[in-house]
Amino acid sequence: MKILYVIGDLSIGGAEVFTKNISIAITNFGATVEIACFDESRFLADELEAAGVVIHSLGKARFSFLTSAYEISKIVQDRKIDVIHAHSFSAAMRVVCSQVMGSKAITVMTYHNLGYEAYPPKNIYKKIRRFAEGLIFRSFFDHWIAVSSAAADSYKYHYGHLEVEVIHNGIDLKCAVVARAQSHSETWEKFEVITKGPVIILPGRLVWEKGHQIFISSMIKIIEFYPDALALIVGDGPLLNELIKYSRDTKVINNIKFMPGLSQEDLFALICSTDVVVIPSLSEGYGLLVAEAMALGVAVVCSDIKAIREVVGGDDNALLFQSGNSDLLASNILQLLDDTGKRTSLGAKALVRAERELSIQIVARRHLDRYQQLLLNRKKC
Repeated sequence: MKILYVIGDLSIGGAEVFTKNISIAITNFGATVEIACFDESRFLADELEAAGVVIHSLGKARFSFLTSAYEISKIVQDRKIDVIHAHSFSAAMRVVCSQVMGSKAITVMTYHNLGYEAYPPKNIYKKIRRFAEGLIFRSFFDHWIAVSSAAADSYKYHYGHLEVEVIHNGIDLKCAVVARAQSHSETWEKFEVITKGPVIILPGRLVWEKGHQIFISSMIKIIEFYPDALALIVGDGPLLNELIKYSRDTKVINNIKFMPGLSQEDLFALICSTDVVVIPSLSEGYGLLVAEAMALGVAVVCSDIKAIREVVGGDDNALLFQSGNSDLLASNILQLLDDTGKRTSLGAKALVRAERELSIQIVARRHLDRYQQLLLNRKKC
């Protein structure tokens, strides 16, 4: 079986990291995986190519919607692709156009976020656009997958799908095992982490829906009890300057270290060296960072929203707080900082769930089974 994943770029976002992980896992199962991307970022490319995954960078075609769609249709024809799987909205629209241009492969689309749930269509233009997108995606794709029930329900409502299959994202457990064995002191030295107090980490892209401002507000209360506490905010994004300013305005800037986005290997090692992971998301399609923190055996405090609850799988595996409430977030963090035993227990239970339920191998097998069923159904027709 030959599979072509289509995605905007190979940066370090959730959908991109998942695409990397599942590509390698499916390759290890014996299928052939290739990736077409039309933006310049190739942060994850080396690891993929080392695993035997062919990457098609569409180059100048990225500037032309129709040209990139034509390039995709040409790849499908020349490489004899059986399944095209789109992992972003822009990728999906190009796959649709490639179908119009003659591509005959099975088409699959994954919804990685909440789309119009997070950004409701408030004017007639956006409502018409939503209707058109739903009609197009229902008409030109053979199957639809969502990374959580929350995402599936959202697109059923907004796009009019009768059915969307839920397959959660998976985690590279091998990478997690390596990270757990890393020396904490060496990791701190590498990233210049200097503190005598507890360390809290918030990884993730610096965008509104990740809730960074909520966490920064919670630090006001945390440093009342732990004056030497250090918060690591790790990630890139458009809100960097705004968050730095807010940290200064709230007088917690000396307790916060802003760090750029890291490779998965470095991020995992850094998370393992901290006391608590915080995921204060306001909106989330899945919550991959929650799953990764669980796989690293570190105690997690996260927003009580539907997609994250699916990842956590029970109150014994993480502390949940009302999304957007910085006081409750601070209370949960302090609860864990005050109780080493509870931190350890929470992390251990989370690790058990991650190893049993959240492995990328389990997810890859489900994807492969679905592809095979779709191909079989087409042959019967």
